[in-house]
Amino acid sequence: MKSYILSLCAVAIFVTVCNMLLPDGQFKKYTGLICSLVISAVMLMPLSKTLRTVDIAKLFDIDTMTITKEEAQKQYTFILQDEYKKRIIEDLSAYGRVYVDVDEKMNVTNIKLYMKEYKQDVESYIRETYKPLNLEIYYE
Repeated sequence: MKSYILSLCAVAIFVTVCNMLLPDGQFKKYTGLICSLVISAVMLMPLSKTLRTVDIAKLFDIDTMTITKEEAQKQYTFILQDEYKKRIIEDLSAYGRVYVDVDEKMNVTNIKLYMKEYKQDVESYIRETYKPLNLEIYYE
């Protein structure tokens, strides 16, 4: 840490002296840019040493990122269930608040519908379209 601070101070002093000695003009702008890049590089030196100690290959090890067929099937089923629930909720939300449960075989197990007012044929529409095992309709 001490050597890092000393090298940073030395570079800063060198850059300051260079800027004082150079005449004003186009050349001074370019040297200012180069000097700021040198200071930035010196400031980032500890970071580069840290990155060298990290084994990047272990971070992206393909062997540890494998997934079994069963896990993939579970995730796929979960995504399908979620999308199916969203479609049902989107379809029935015009009637009121909707809560839906779907099993892993994509059967609708439960639909709860909270309606503000009675609407004719809603129950028959839901039973014919989604064939839920359990349908509960509440009026608020």
